[in-house]
Amino acid sequence: MVSAAEAIAFTEVANVQAREPLTAQHLWAALHFARLCKEREVEITQEGRRRADLPHRSYAMAAVKFSVSFLESLVNDLFSDAADPYMSTNGRMKIFTSEVIADLGAVWIETEIKKTQPRIQLFDKYQRSLSLAGTSQFAKDDRIYSAASDLVFLRNELVHFKVGWQKVGAKQNQASDIQRRLKPKFAENQQPIGVPWFPNRCLGAGCARWACDAAAAFADEWLDRLTLPKEYKQTVQDLGTP
Repeated sequence: MVSAAEAIAFTEVANVQAREPLTAQHLWAALHFARLCKEREVEITQEGRRRADLPHRSYAMAAVKFSVSFLESLVNDLFSDAADPYMSTNGRMKIFTSEVIADLGAVWIETEIKKTQPRIQLFDKYQRSLSLAGTSQFAKDDRIYSAASDLVFLRNELVHFKVGWQKVGAKQNQASDIQRRLKPKFAENQQPIGVPWFPNRCLGAGCARWACDAAAAFADEWLDRLTLPKEYKQTVQDLGTP
């Protein structure tokens, strides 16, 4: 039989609150699928397979999507920490003045909790955070910003994909918009597969690894500008080999 004191203690434990960030796990997942994509690409290329391979393509798509999820989660963590009564006064937030924390927190409350203001787009969140912290924003032609923008563009093309006819001629002016934008960014799928360039030549190990690297480079630059530690790196390492 449970005593009254034990029953009270059990109730107190049951009501404990917990926070479990997923930011680092998103990047770990992206790196994991990039590795699987590379291994699969080597295998199917050696076999000479000339048709799209479902696991291989899926791994590349997952790496792209999880890389952007990492960026979305990373910036959301900052704003939500600023709006949280405990997190706003502890840990990494201590480097900011109370005014900066209040401003960051207000953005989160107005756009995500009370929803009295429209939600802010991903890169606008990053720029807004830098502005509120009193540091320089990204220039649109910055190499790191441009790569991250290309990554989000590709993620959106995958998530909101609309099937249609594509020109498949060899001339550059016949290439699709997505091919012109992304082809110079990473090594193509090495599998001997034909046209169209997207998704056949685009979605491969080179694309998957580029997605991870582009996301991490942008994250590191943003954290450096805010003088915040790159805590996600240690967490990814602690999670083990992707």
